[in-house]
Amino acid sequence: MKKLIVIRGSSGVGKSSVVKRLVKKMGKNVVYLPVAHITYSLLVKEPKFASNKLIDLMHDNADDLIRNFLKADYTVVTDAIFSHETKSKSRLKKLVRIGKNSHAKVYVFELSSDLPTLIDRAKKRKRPKDVKTNYNLIKKKHKNFLKTKYKNAININTEKKSINQIVVEIVSRIKKNETSN
Repeated sequence: MKKLIVIRGSSGVGKSSVVKRLVKKMGKNVVYLPVAHITYSLLVKEPKFASNKLIDLMHDNADDLIRNFLKADYTVVTDAIFSHETKSKSRLKKLVRIGKNSHAKVYVFELSSDLPTLIDRAKKRKRPKDVKTNYNLIKKKHKNFLKTKYKNAININTEKKSINQIVVEIVSRIKKNETSN
């Protein structure tokens, strides 16, 4: 059964690390679309792309990729904070609609941690020398994330858990859901 798996959470919560390990564990016909990373890298490297119109264009193209992979019976995994809105629409709600319209089983996992843990993880993160970590931005994004909780999300607290433990929890929640339906 094809799935759309959305992993969301604050900066530093472990989304990318979890997704990479999850995709490996899930095996064949699984694709990771790092939409947030593509958008972020364009905005950092080419600040001229920092307009809502161009961000919307990138998201529209990502949506087409997601639809096409789901149509081809792939499971799609993506990750981001998903706390902002463009075109006056919630990006997360749009992704959920795309998944449902593609007849995929949709899972939204919200990874959470307290702010001091997020900042500590950010300090330990390896970054290119020309990229400085903005701790105030992490605080702001965390605050926005907390304001935009998705009501149907499966919440996982990542504090004091390894990446493997989080992945095992995600996989077991998916299996449990599939066996109960």
